[in-house]
Amino acid sequence: MDMLKKIKSLFVVEDEHAPAPITNTTETPVSNVSGEFSAPVADTMPSAETNKTVDPKFIDILMKAIEENNLEGFDYLEFKSSLQSLSKMNMDDATRYQSAMAMAKTLGANPDKILQSANHYLSILKAESDKFQQAVEAQKSKLNQDQVSGVKALEQAIAAKEQQILQLNKEIEADKQRLSKMQTDIQQGAAKISDTSNRFNQAYNLVKNQINDDVALISAHASKV
Repeated sequence: MDMLKKIKSLFVVEDEHAPAPITNTTETPVSNVSGEFSAPVADTMPSAETNKTVDPKFIDILMKAIEENNLEGFDYLEFKSSLQSLSKMNMDDATRYQSAMAMAKTLGANPDKILQSANHYLSILKAESDKFQQAVEAQKSKLNQDQVSGVKALEQAIAAKEQQILQLNKEIEADKQRLSKMQTDIQQGAAKISDTSNRFNQAYNLVKNQINDDVALISAHASKV
C-alpha cells in the first residue's frame, strides 16, 4: 500500500459492497478549482468519523496535502494507525488511547509530539480549506460580475425596446388619426359626388323631359299644318 492510500485508510472507510466509483484521472488541486461546483452524486464514500457520504475527489485532495507534508518519524499519523489497529480489539477508548501512547513512547514519541503533529496536519488542512474558499469566492465574484453585466445588458435592451414600443405606439396613433381622417374624407367625397350626380341628373331629366314632351307634341300637332 502506498503512502497516500495508507493515510487515506486512516480517515476513510470504503464500503466494500458499494459499486466502484467512477474516478477522474485528472487531479483537481484545491487552488485550481474553477467552473461550476456540483454536488457529489454516485462517487461518494462513507466517512469513518461521521459515517456520512463525502466526495472522494476532495478527500483525495486533502489526503494528498497531508501526504506531501508528512512529518518524519512517529507522529500523529502513526499514532492514528496504532489506534486503528487497536480498534479491532475489545477495549474502551481510554484503554485504546493509552495503549497506543505506550507504543508511541517506545518509538520515541510522547503526547506533546503527537499533539503538535496533529496540529501541524490541522494547519495543512486549514491551508487547503483557505485555498478552496478563495477559489470559491473567486468563482462567486466572477458569477456575480457576469450576472450584473448580464442583468445590466438586459435592462438596457428592455429599456431600448420599451422606448421603441412607445415610439411605435405614437406612430400607430398618428397613423390611426390619418386613417380616420382619410376615411372621413372618402365618405364626404363620395357623398359630395353622389349629391352632385343627383343634382345633375335632376337638371338633365328636367330639360330632357321637356324636350321629349315638345317632340311628342310637335309630332302630334305641328306636322298636320
